[in-house]
Amino acid sequence: MLKSLIAFNFVAMKRCLIALNLFVVALALFAKSPERNIKLEEVTVNSRHREVLHALGFVREFSELTTGTDTVFLFREKWVDFMLPAASVKRFQGWKLPRILASKSYYRFTNAEGLDSVSDRFNRHFSWADWLQMPQRVKLPENVSSGDGTDTIFGRHRPTEIWRRADDRIDLSVNVMADTMSRRWVPALNSFFRDNVDFERFDVRYLFKGVAGNWLTAHNLDALTATIESNGRGSNLHKFNRPRENYYVRTYAEMYVADREYISVREARKIERNPFSESELMRLMPSEMADLDPQILALIARVNAIDTIAVRINIPVDQNLVGRDLIPLTRKQKIINRLRGLVGLPQKKIQKS
Repeated sequence: MLKSLIAFNFVAMKRCLIALNLFVVALALFAKSPERNIKLEEVTVNSRHREVLHALGFVREFSELTTGTDTVFLFREKWVDFMLPAASVKRFQGWKLPRILASKSYYRFTNAEGLDSVSDRFNRHFSWADWLQMPQRVKLPENVSSGDGTDTIFGRHRPTEIWRRADDRIDLSVNVMADTMSRRWVPALNSFFRDNVDFERFDVRYLFKGVAGNWLTAHNLDALTATIESNGRGSNLHKFNRPRENYYVRTYAEMYVADREYISVREARKIERNPFSESELMRLMPSEMADLDPQILALIARVNAIDTIAVRINIPVDQNLVGRDLIPLTRKQKIINRLRGLVGLPQKKIQKS
């Protein structure tokens, strides 16, 4: 038994030595081969710098508010940004709705009596554009996950999502009204659906670039457009219209992602406190935008021609808000006034002549 065990160990040791010699020879040949001599550079990956996605967007919106007699049209251009922390980040909330960095508005007012006036401000907010969000992480449908193709996802009775892919570009059209499942693309507007706002149309279209793998993220978004039409607008337009008078709101908005980058939480907090200046933003103006319609250009010219200083000067002063030029009371007069107040007598004030 002992002899057979020694013989077995000797054979096993011999095989190990042969395998080791073959490995050494192969390693030497690999090192001498010029085609396989690869030098790898040192790379440092720091996950802290990919904690938050910061995205800058340029928005154009065209909105209209109409009642039975009045119409308010709005054209607005604005810069917005989004701060989207990764799921692992717990100490920084960021913001998913657009934060306005710079904005310019142009209003036109018309009514049945022939009024046609313009302004750069209006005390009612009726646009839907400020509720549009960056998309969340979404898994691609099977037909477009591996290569070029199209896919249609049906709601109850009609298509709700239409996907088209070419190389690393994806064009997605979403009919939010077709199925409640499509509200995942506009989660901030869920409360309006619950408040029974009567949406007549709600279409959103996305363009994604640089798509790789089976998932879409906010990093891939290049542009989006939205068309939203509703009867009513919730409580935000309280007292705008006459009692029991219906009003209709329509918004068409375009957003172009001008810049995006992953940053650390520390950098995100710095941008939160000190946003970009308007001059810095203008250097990032997207170049692929369509030219504005001549009617919009005419509206812009009319609003820019308003002499805002002259308008303010001509506004009648509310006398209830006008302060009087008073002489400060002396210590003795203050004591006398307090005593007069204790016995119910009116207090005296000294006014400059």
